[in-house]
Amino acid sequence: MSVTTEEQICNIALFHLGEAEISNISGTDTTSTILEEVYDQNRDFVMEEFPWPSVTKRTSLALAAEISITDISSANPGVVTCSAHTFINNDLVTFSGCAGAGLTSMDGNVFRVSGKTTDTFELEEPDGDDVDTSGYGTYTSGGSVRRYATSDWDYVYDLPDDCLKPLKILDELWEEDTKYEWQREGSLIYCNIEDAALKYIKKETSPGNYSSALAEAIAYRLGWLVALPITGNREIRNDLWTMFNRFMKKVRSSSAEGGTSQDQGEALWINAR
Repeated sequence: MSVTTEEQICNIALFHLGEAEISNISGTDTTSTILEEVYDQNRDFVMEEFPWPSVTKRTSLALAAEISITDISSANPGVVTCSAHTFINNDLVTFSGCAGAGLTSMDGNVFRVSGKTTDTFELEEPDGDDVDTSGYGTYTSGGSVRRYATSDWDYVYDLPDDCLKPLKILDELWEEDTKYEWQREGSLIYCNIEDAALKYIKKETSPGNYSSALAEAIAYRLGWLVALPITGNREIRNDLWTMFNRFMKKVRSSSAEGGTSQDQGEALWINAR
């Protein structure tokens, strides 16, 4: 079964409940309102439950908050100019490419951000003392500054904007043979891989890009979520929970046997009872 709209997924859920279809999830009727309230949360939850091939993606990662600098003053404290930077006071940062920009001994050192403005910030030592940059040389051009990864990790990267759930850190060749350690904190990911890439579950909001299995799984759990407010029937609600878990077991079993969730088709949800 090909699913291309949110309404179709909602109507599969309503089919399992024995309820009439809706025409618009943003409609003002009670059923549409109930479905819309939980649809996005339910969709994202189900996507995170399994590495669905249709929403799995790989991409190279960008170092966190890395930005080109246009000036470092020779002063006490030194002032760094980098347009529209995202650092805040007390952030720890490190520099690269400054040796070729006329400054010595800055690359790789750790500094604390202070006196932050839109386009500049002052440099402090990690302990809070001002950094006198007059002894580093005279800045010419080039270089960049980025967020420091802390002493526990070598690198810190920004997660892709469309990342729902990181799955695995990859090297620059995007190979999966080696398992690398990593840690997620908010929108950042820490690891020890230079030029790292990421395999992740994409936050995909277009049902037309879902496999049939993913669409069915979203519908099953959606039916469970809305069963009580729509039907008031706990038995139907319990049945939908059983159907969802049975369906997910079939998907995982197929994957473990060498298939993928793409192999799960319409027959599964028809026969899931």
